[in-house]
Amino acid sequence: MNEFFYGSNLDAFFGGIGQGANPISQQPINAFGGWASLNIDITLNTQMNVGAGIDRPNKINLVVGDRSQNIVSFSNLIFTVFENYKIGLEYFLLKTSYVGDRTYQNHRGQFSFIYTF
Repeated sequence: MNEFFYGSNLDAFFGGIGQGANPISQQPINAFGGWASLNIDITLNTQMNVGAGIDRPNKINLVVGDRSQNIVSFSNLIFTVFENYKIGLEYFLLKTSYVGDRTYQNHRGQFSFIYTF
């Protein structure tokens, strides 16, 4: 699966990292981005998913302190224990850059129990 977007004033659609218009000039913020993911069945009971995405507003439309880029990547393993019971392990990395500042990173690990019906 994948998706690509390009446009302006995309905050209502979660594009532009939630920024629709420049707060000073009131001009719309242009942005582009997208994501892609891949699902792999390793065995009958083990599934792996990997993916990545980017959301990048045009820096010309931004002011100091605005978010200038989001990059995300993830990988997970899902094990089927019984027919309707699964266990999942996931690693998630998010990098957010700001105009006039540095890039911040967030690493997240997740363990889940899944019941399907």
